[in-house]
Amino acid sequence: MARFTTDWFSHVIPLWKEYAVPRVVRGDSDGLEVGTYEGRSALWTLQYLLPQSHRRLYCLDLWEEEERRSRFQANVAARGVDQRIVQLQGPSSESLRKLPEDSKFDWIYIDGSHEARDCLTDAVLAFSRLSPGGVLVFDDYQWNARGRVHHPPRVAIDAFLHMWGNQIEILHIGYQVMISKSAKTPVTSQK
Repeated sequence: MARFTTDWFSHVIPLWKEYAVPRVVRGDSDGLEVGTYEGRSALWTLQYLLPQSHRRLYCLDLWEEEERRSRFQANVAARGVDQRIVQLQGPSSESLRKLPEDSKFDWIYIDGSHEARDCLTDAVLAFSRLSPGGVLVFDDYQWNARGRVHHPPRVAIDAFLHMWGNQIEILHIGYQVMISKSAKTPVTSQK
């Protein structure tokens, strides 16, 4: 049985069921989660969004404390999905660059650093690998930093939505922001 010390996930399950499941479950590509912690959302993702046994979930996390990584590994092993998980430990900006060059994802969940700079870097690097019609979710859009970080994720998410607005469909804006990549990506002119 999986064991968790916190639950920052269950409250968004209805949103994921409404917006993500219909779009992602029918796909054939893998998923990507930036900021996995103990694996609660990863386990749900494998069960409901990527239920086909050939689909994998790439889980990126710093796992600065060995206890958290051990708990993550125990949780995925307890559910019998450890063979469907690809773990990458370290800064997400480095881990995203280590992904196989041809990897594409139907599902991307960005819940790593709460620093806007890091969040924007994660989004830009990950979005290039999102399949047309795939779903990308940002967490912590309405998070109250209370002076803990210089710029919270909202700054990065707003910038991303502005810069990539012609390539996405916004599905939901609340504590999480959910977008889908347009099937046709516009060609940009070069001068």
